[in-house]
Amino acid sequence: MADRSELRSIYDAADVVVFPSTWEEPFGLVPLEAMACARPVVATGAGGSGEFLTDEGNCLRFSAGEPQALVDALIRLAGDPALRQRLVRRGIDTASQLTTDRLTDELEARLLSAASGRTIPTPNRGAALE
Repeated sequence: MADRSELRSIYDAADVVVFPSTWEEPFGLVPLEAMACARPVVATGAGGSGEFLTDEGNCLRFSAGEPQALVDALIRLAGDPALRQRLVRRGIDTASQLTTDRLTDELEARLLSAASGRTIPTPNRGAALE
């Protein structure tokens, strides 16, 4: 296990970050960290990460439990420099939008809304972050 202070150098050493979660992971910080470090992401999008991971938008997605689909995605990414650049660029945009401050502000607004009896529409994160 790496110390948190080492994560940047670990991401920097990677050509791609694979997030093969097979369970309904609550959020999925690893893909965001990879995106913030300008690394392309190949992931299942299972659980909460599916809220911000968009196939061919900011990552390549594959079905959980299908190793051949992962292999196909990696081969595709390796053979397409333009795709890689696009995923990195959009990943950086995604990571810059999903900051702790933004998420805290959104949560606070929802809690205040619930306390006052008002409702705030839920944003479609995938569409907003493409």
